[in-house]
Amino acid sequence: MGKWAYANQATMKYSRPGKPADNPFVGSFNDSFRDECLNAHWF
Repeated sequence: MGKWAYANQATMKYSRPGKPADNPFVGSFNDSFRDECLNAHWF
């Protein structure tokens, strides 16, 4: 990811460890992805 960001002149921003409120969209996406796509009944 870092190489891609450098090659495309993009900056990477990280959330602070232990601070999920820095980016609530990631947590929401991960929760919904797990619920919808990684349902234990599908395996």
